[in-house]
Amino acid sequence: MTQRSEVAASLDSTDELAIRRLYEGYNDFIDRGDAESWAMVWCEDGVFEHPARTYKGREELASFVRQRAAGAAAQPVTGLRHWNSDIRLSSEGDRVVGECALLVSARDRESGSPSVMTTGMYSDVVAWDGHRWRFVRRTLRVE
Repeated sequence: MTQRSEVAASLDSTDELAIRRLYEGYNDFIDRGDAESWAMVWCEDGVFEHPARTYKGREELASFVRQRAAGAAAQPVTGLRHWNSDIRLSSEGDRVVGECALLVSARDRESGSPSVMTTGMYSDVVAWDGHRWRFVRRTLRVE
């Protein structure tokens, strides 16, 4: 594993796998409405730049997921799933920058038909906090 205080110009496979698991956890926790676990994938002062608004700090981040989960029953779709692909990671000093494609799928409540709800791109900054990799900043661009 690389020295976390000086991330190598090229990530080693252990760090890259850990960061990819961070991306997976982000998707799994938001899809399950697990606000507290989702907030923990972020640094204490993490920033999520969502097209609707910017969320700063773990409490605002957790609140975003709580509100999202609370409104889910009123939506015409169910089973929202976040999918990332084409994940690209590179180190920049003591941080890692990333980018990936986003697809959000769901099923119509009445017919069960699948549909694509959203597509877009994430631009990310990830850092080692002494214990694990976490998001510092994540910017969502809906396409």
